[in-house]
Amino acid sequence: MAKEVQVLVVEDGVGEEAAPQTSAAAALLADSDLRLRILPFPEVEAVRRTLRPELVLLDLGDLPGDEAVRRTALLSRTWPRVPLVTYGSQRGTDLLAILAAGAADHVTPHADGDEMRARLLAAQERKLTEWELRRGYARFQNLFRAADVGIALANAQGHFLEANPAFYELLGYTPETLPLCSVEDLTHPEDRRFLHLFWELAAARRDHYEVRKRYLRADGRVIWLEVHASRIQDASAGERCLIAEFHDLTPYLRTREALDETREQYRILFERNPVPTLVVDPGPSLILAANQATLDTYGYRLRDMLDMPLRRLWYSDEDLPADLGIRLQNDTAKRPIRARHRRQDGTPLEVEVHSAELEYDHRPALLLLVRNVTPSLHLPGEQAAPPARSAAGAVTASDAASETPAARSVSILLLDDDDAVRFLMREMLSTVGHRVMDFASAGAARQGVAEHAADFDLVIADATLEDLASSALLDFLRAANPDLRLLLVSGYLDDILATRGALGGEPPFLSKPFSAEELLSKVAESLGTDGAG
Repeated sequence: MAKEVQVLVVEDGVGEEAAPQTSAAAALLADSDLRLRILPFPEVEAVRRTLRPELVLLDLGDLPGDEAVRRTALLSRTWPRVPLVTYGSQRGTDLLAILAAGAADHVTPHADGDEMRARLLAAQERKLTEWELRRGYARFQNLFRAADVGIALANAQGHFLEANPAFYELLGYTPETLPLCSVEDLTHPEDRRFLHLFWELAAARRDHYEVRKRYLRADGRVIWLEVHASRIQDASAGERCLIAEFHDLTPYLRTREALDETREQYRILFERNPVPTLVVDPGPSLILAANQATLDTYGYRLRDMLDMPLRRLWYSDEDLPADLGIRLQNDTAKRPIRARHRRQDGTPLEVEVHSAELEYDHRPALLLLVRNVTPSLHLPGEQAAPPARSAAGAVTASDAASETPAARSVSILLLDDDDAVRFLMREMLSTVGHRVMDFASAGAARQGVAEHAADFDLVIADATLEDLASSALLDFLRAANPDLRLLLVSGYLDDILATRGALGGEPPFLSKPFSAEELLSKVAESLGTDGAG
């Protein structure tokens, strides 16, 4: 043996000084490699707190059944983690009662020393294994109950056996109602086509599976869950079980929905913007996207502009800044770059290029708005030509202002925490002559407009701004200009209604996404509505 094992031999009427040969049980182990300590049974109570044996051998001799069971139970309670083997002549129902009282094994007087030793060591191994299993099960139960994801056990027939609190909360069932349900009962009818994965796992034709599908809560509502399932052996039940984790996809789906909504807003704003708008890779300065106004202004087809170097829009190399890419990146959302561009037919075009950073196709990019500032020359008394239209009927960028419903130039305070959307809206408004100051939050605006509070005619604010109501910005501005108007914008009606409630009154609103024409029309409506906001 690699390690000497200490065996406590408990006998009746044997003193500490007695030789092992005076004990029948100890005599069988006299020549073994086990280290023995003999203890009279009456002295157990005196040493139970200080003695830590590795094995206990209880010599019951010819004791009657009741006394043998009492002593066995007492030692089992005294050292519950130590394997206990009994030795004696008890048989039948007395032997069964001894084993039930806590004995790991019982050796009869017919055994020899080798058998006694082997059965002691086997009992020790079983006890160690049992305690390891108990510790492992206890750890599993702690994790099972404390996990913040749903966990459930089901048998191979598809009936739920047990679940943790997170699962019950997720699906609205209770420990009493869940066992009445099957995996199929909880699966949405349209997603039961995935049940073959469960049956294949139950039949051991696969080791695990992952799937996203809909489940039915106890209240009838539908919930999307991501399931990770595998197969285990339930030792207590003696059958194969399936264990699965259930992750709530609701936060993920809401985020994805919001992201899709934001992308749609960008797409609408981009495509319908009457100002030429491009998306450019800031590294090689290649054009990644262009709207219809860009194509109408420059005379290119879309497939000709994609991946075109931005420098090809400059009229000549002399007009092209050597540090164009650096200037565009450093000047984002600040001062525009004045330049001379060239249409496809070679005619020059005086422009101002405004830039802002954004993420495009999961990579950093620059959003460029190109404002045509080419002087319009007409003879005295000559009327300007009507605004040109593309084949799709869109008004070209340079003449968009002539059709806008805004009858006068006004001062507008623009609030939106989305930099790209705020940038596009600012350019839409500036294109037709409105004076615009923009901020990402109401708090920042409260500090930035302190000296211009009386100058604003209209506030356009995203209804989702958290500090719009708490910052007291509107009260501050209305104190300087009681005729100030408010226009709320948002992609979600609930946000607008909630903001209206927090601010009081019923200011007009514009739902995202919107085109430049829709924005300008709503601005004119807001300024012409008595009592709006």
